[in-house]
Amino acid sequence: MHQRPWHPQQTAAAVAHFGLAVVLTVGLAVGLARPAAAQTRGADALGAAEYTPDDGQPLVLYKRSWAVVIGVNDYQQLPKLGGAVRDAQKVADYLRGQGFDVTLLTDAAATRSRITELVGDKLPSQVGPEDRVVVYFAGHGLSRGEGDSAMGYLMPVEGKRDSPASTAISMAELQRWFAQYQAKHVFYVADACYSGLSIGTRSVGLSPQTKAYVREVTKRPVRVALVAGSSGQEAHEYQGHGLFTWFLLEGWKGGADANRDGLVTTDELAAFVKPAVSQLAASQFRASQHPQFARMGEGELLFLAPHTRAPPPPPGPAGQGESAVPQPPTRAAESAATAQGPVAPQQAEAGKVKPVRVAVLYFDYDGQNPELATLKKGIAEMLVTDLAGQPGLTLVERSRLEEILAELKLGQTKLIDPATAAKVGKLLGAEYLVLGRYLDQLGKLRLSARVVHVQTGAIVAGRSATGKVEDFLEMEQDLAGGLREVLQTVKSPAAPVAPKPPRRAAQKIKQDVLVAYSAALDAQDRGDKEAAKQLLQKALAIDPGFAPAQDAMKRLSAGV
Repeated sequence: MHQRPWHPQQTAAAVAHFGLAVVLTVGLAVGLARPAAAQTRGADALGAAEYTPDDGQPLVLYKRSWAVVIGVNDYQQLPKLGGAVRDAQKVADYLRGQGFDVTLLTDAAATRSRITELVGDKLPSQVGPEDRVVVYFAGHGLSRGEGDSAMGYLMPVEGKRDSPASTAISMAELQRWFAQYQAKHVFYVADACYSGLSIGTRSVGLSPQTKAYVREVTKRPVRVALVAGSSGQEAHEYQGHGLFTWFLLEGWKGGADANRDGLVTTDELAAFVKPAVSQLAASQFRASQHPQFARMGEGELLFLAPHTRAPPPPPGPAGQGESAVPQPPTRAAESAATAQGPVAPQQAEAGKVKPVRVAVLYFDYDGQNPELATLKKGIAEMLVTDLAGQPGLTLVERSRLEEILAELKLGQTKLIDPATAAKVGKLLGAEYLVLGRYLDQLGKLRLSARVVHVQTGAIVAGRSATGKVEDFLEMEQDLAGGLREVLQTVKSPAAPVAPKPPRRAAQKIKQDVLVAYSAALDAQDRGDKEAAKQLLQKALAIDPGFAPAQDAMKRLSAGV
């Protein structure tokens, strides 16, 4: 593995070295369809792409597809890169296979004036209302300012760190160009850790359960942004490729197709890329890299994936105690196209096996202590962190769970019944859920959780841990270890077995620290960053070594 250099903040400017992949995708999109009746026809070169949803009526996804692909290694004023041009070429090859008319700019050709001419002048005059456009940029990026005043820049070959306004291309400038396009849908992706990405008001897309969903989302406008991280974080390389771009390509090629229907939507792509990048960065580089996702509008964008959905797993025989184990789902082999490119680390040693997607829902509280009732999010978030990094598994991030709970109007204090949990799981694209409860009684705290198969409702297995509140960290670690063993049984047999992580030293914890940490997560989800920061500071003032609060503070400070 190799890691691209990173330039830390200097005065008002923060320079993040990345294999910057900027993808602006504009056009009509369709959503999910049932594969039993679904057929796909790949895009002919420079022609229309079609898909037949479950109503049996063929649907034209896009009339024309345009792409500008940019890669810069040989900078004039900035440190030279090694993999940006290679990543750009990989993306160009993929897009050509999807029927795009691709213009590739590398090194000396990737000047500010040439990029401006193509993206700011030519594309607005060429793009029609039923077209899509992809702009991919691999190179250096830079951030200036902090908070709401932050601005991100893409650095062309002649870009200068000290004068980005005159030598680089700002996010505000890109937004102005994009606004000129007739196309309904804009999808902007950056393999970069920088601030200043303005996409507008956050909103939730249509539920896949919407009647005639496929055709409905083609009518509605949307602007979507997916960014590899924020300013202050580091974008990594894996085996000579940008880590984020690696997963982006894997998602496009079918890895993100959660329901295996041959379509990859923007929601599915974000749900695949975000946890995969975060987990690998944490496990391989011991670093934080948390992709960000935002949208404005209810439409969806679609890429054709080279497979159909795998059959669902049948329910297994009832076990003893809390267990009823379904057989693991059959995993179709990935396509030849996927095999030729970089593969997800969870799949690399597993013959291109698609990871099983798991969501940890907020825990239910069965006690009467209002302070302990606050721990619902904290327990779930700590389990997500401890379960991450297993080959063959992908964990849903809390931000995506929040979006779905908001869409279903489920507050954090409302208990989730089995039927609602199944609906949440399906909207998250999860194959398995971790449902948990906790109870304080006679001076002891009991944590329990069970793994449930979303489609069948079968309980795979349950685990629990009991102890005093001050022993919470050890109890959570015991529970995570038990769930890790259970989840090993539901992933594909072809996926490698993850080595058991070293056990952390026993550490006592005060209840006030746990309460402040979990309350901070809730405040952050409500958009009250100042309250979240104060609560995390309170937790760290009591226990400076509490790692979950440390990580949450880093993410909050970085704008994640």
